[in-house]
This record gives sequence, C-alpha cells and structure tokens, in this order.
Amino acid sequence: ITTIDEWHTYWVNPGDSGAPTELSWSDSVRPEGPLLYPTPERIPGVLQTIGYHHGLTLKQNILWHQPTKPLQVEIDWLVCKEACYPYSARLVVDSPEQLPVTETPQNPETYPQNLKVKALISEKDVTLHHPDHLVFSDLFFLSNQHFSNAPPELIKANASRTQLGLDAQSSSAPDQPEKALVVFRDKSTSIPHSQWVLLKPQTPSVLWFMLLAFFGGLLLNLMPCVFPVLFLKIQALVQRDERTSNGIAYTLG
Repeated sequence: ITTIDEWHTYWVNPGDSGAPTELSWSDSVRPEGPLLYPTPERIPGVLQTIGYHHGLTLKQNILWHQPTKPLQVEIDWLVCKEACYPYSARLVVDSPEQLPVTETPQNPETYPQNLKVKALISEKDVTLHHPDHLVFSDLFFLSNQHFSNAPPELIKANASRTQLGLDAQSSSAPDQPEKALVVFRDKSTSIPHSQWVLLKPQTPSVLWFMLLAFFGGLLLNLMPCVFPVLFLKIQALVQRDERTSNGIAYTLG
C-alpha cells in the first residue's frame, strides 16, 4: 500500500480512530503465523493515532494446500488525511507458477525482532530491561483496554534499564499480561528496532507474603485486648509446671 503527501494508513491498533488493514484468504490457502506489520509511528493530530506516513508492506506466511484451486485474498484498508476513504482490492493467482519470484525489498529492521528485551508492568509504569546499545523510542499497546494510546512518559533511563510512566484507563493494575510493541534506536546508527513484549504484572513472591504474615502476627500480639491475656497465660503455665520452658516457648511462638 503506497501513500503520498500527508496521507496515512493504520497499524493493527490504529489508536483513538482509524481501522487496521485486514486480509481475508480463500479456502485454498491457510495462513501460518501472524500478519506482520512494520514498526509504526505516531500520526500527528488531536487524537492519538498510530500508523504509517510512507506506505505499508505487510508480510504473511501462507500454505497453499490446494494448488488446484486459485489463491484469492481480499484486502481492506483505510487511508486518511483530513478525511478518510476506505479501499478494497482482490488478488487472484490461478497457479503457483504465477507467483512472483522476487519480493519487495525491505529493511530487515523495519519489522519486529527478538532484541532480548524483558519488561514488567505495574499499576501506572513499566520497566524495560534491554541491551545497552539500544535507546528507548516509543511503546505501542496491542489494545487500549487498560492503557491509553498516549506516548509513555520517560521516568528514568540508564544503559540497560528504562522506566516509563503510563496513562492508565483504570485505577487498578492489569491482572493479565499486556502485549505491546517496544521501539528502540541503535546508539551508533539511529536505526529503529522493535520487539513484541509481554508486559507481565509484578507479583510479590511467596517470601514476601510470609514476612507480612509474620509481622502481622507480632502486631496482633501487641493489641490491647491480647497483650494482657498473654501475660496471664504465661504466668499460669509457669505456676503449673516447674519447667519454664513451656512458658518461654509459648512467648516465642
């Protein structure tokens, strides 16, 4: 899909308005793997929209499992500037011999890669751990159910760790992992790189819950209604049994 001037089309999550490009395949073809979108950019305007100013090349691995039947794909996309116009096209290939031998040349950094980036998400921020030759550029959520489409706020960054503030749609942290596309730039070449990450909520460890339970028990023993009873119980145990070990053990417990 080629656009000119200030016309643009949209990413898989278009943002506050727009629509993604959709492909519908015939029964003779089975898609294998996800539809690959290039790394998007933010579209300037009043609304927070995500897409492409300079055209769009989608990639899809397919299995033509019925080569005796033609390959057909319906393509629907939206192009916008001050107004939006929907477009549709149908591609039909009668036999595998008619497929082009060469493909449109594309920079391999245009599409998401494995950059060895790890991420953790909390109520209103996300922490990224990344190789030190990468500098954070942007973050796009696959959906906007919990977080808005606004650019994240850079809170803190060092060589291999970046902390971002997020504009949450609700006051509670997400209880399920959020999928997002993280965009970086190489320090030496300024080439953009991107990777899909699964932002997992930060959950406390079992040890943390055990410590909370322990200190909660200590605090309970100091309550006005409990503390005098402990003293009377210890005194009764000592008087009834000459061995004071039971009283000491009860106190420590």
